[in-house]
Amino acid sequence: MAGLKRFSAGIVLAIFVGVFGYILVQSTRLRPIADDYCLGASAVDGPFHSLIFWLTNWSGSPFSVLTQVLFASWPLAALPIGISSSISFVAAGLAVGLVTAYLLQARWANAPFKTSLLVISVTTGWFVSFRVGQVLELRAGDDPIGNRSWIVAEILAHWQTVNSGYVAASSLAMLLLGWSFLSPYLESHRSRYIAIGLASLVVGWTSYVFAASVAGAFLLVSFSIRLREASVLTRRLEFSAVGILSGVATSFLFPGARARTDANVGSSIDVLLEGLRNTPSGLGEWVSDVASAPTFFAFLLGVVVASLGVAKRPSELSSPPQWVSGFLLLASLLTYILNELVAALIYGGLWHTVPGRLMIFMAALLMGVSLVRLIQSRDSITTEVATVFSVLQTLIVVGVLALTVVGAVVLRASIDSRQVVWEQGPAEIRGLTFMDDREAEWVGECWRDIEGARQESQ
Repeated sequence: MAGLKRFSAGIVLAIFVGVFGYILVQSTRLRPIADDYCLGASAVDGPFHSLIFWLTNWSGSPFSVLTQVLFASWPLAALPIGISSSISFVAAGLAVGLVTAYLLQARWANAPFKTSLLVISVTTGWFVSFRVGQVLELRAGDDPIGNRSWIVAEILAHWQTVNSGYVAASSLAMLLLGWSFLSPYLESHRSRYIAIGLASLVVGWTSYVFAASVAGAFLLVSFSIRLREASVLTRRLEFSAVGILSGVATSFLFPGARARTDANVGSSIDVLLEGLRNTPSGLGEWVSDVASAPTFFAFLLGVVVASLGVAKRPSELSSPPQWVSGFLLLASLLTYILNELVAALIYGGLWHTVPGRLMIFMAALLMGVSLVRLIQSRDSITTEVATVFSVLQTLIVVGVLALTVVGAVVLRASIDSRQVVWEQGPAEIRGLTFMDDREAEWVGECWRDIEGARQESQ
């Protein structure tokens, strides 16, 4: 029986790896859109020039700009068009897989093969989660315009500025922050606090809404713990929150941050009151997204990951961070609320909540894993209950596998349809007016700069 279970798990994991490879190949047909072109144009004189350009003219978030330059800007300027967008898309997905695997206490040094399979499974799940939501929420032939799962799926497939600056940057920042809090190798108080301080600065140098949300969540958690008693954890949380907010404050030393806020900021009392009045709608959107099909799929994916044995079993865990899922949900809630306020004061967009969607995805997946771990850790389960649980596990594995394959096929259809149009001319996405293509003058000018540099290099 044990051999049959291992064989079945091996087949399922092989399918996940196969779907991951399939998406990897399809991603080479992705093409830039909107800001992607200008990221590429800024790097025709090299990545360092691109970094300086954005920090001088349009952003004060050094870490987000760095990931955008490395994963989107430089590749588009220097590599074939079929590879450049793929790099950012794949890097963002792998970053999600890496931070999730770390929070599940997977370590390459101890189990490199299992950890690799875990990262690939989570990455594949992230690639298809919103396509799965699109499939579950829309009937065949329905117009997807207005469907939130479809909108986010299109953004995360085609807009590499968001993948590199919001998904990859937020994931890698959370990975560093998680390492600074959880790493067993930071044994002394000094090394621990140095690591937390540096990681917190990195978080502060990502998007402002994400950074402020993480800091706010740390302060709220620390306050709730302090109501009972102060502890080492509360001091570390407060120190990290100060470090994050210091990173946000220092980001305004960059001319790009001042240029962006000066161009968009609204400072009147009426604008502030409007932002405060809109914050409840952020709560409503958060509730809607938490209760959505992509979140349910992420939860089921967590059940599958735990059932297949690529995540540690309860007996193998040292001190499982059971509070992580709750913290991620709290930080995601603050992301949605703060986004409403920032939208009124400076400017807003659905893409600013992408780190919040990411944290919801991770929280749901971790809760799915935790459920299986809880059941596996109980010694008093009757044979009947164990049988029912085994049947449910099998059904969930088959269902998630089928949805993953369907999601990958729908993703390919979206990539293919835009790539065909793109080769003939501008390829804007119907219904997403905030994602311009080369028909817009500012985008067309950036594309001409890229083409001119490519011709000169030949």
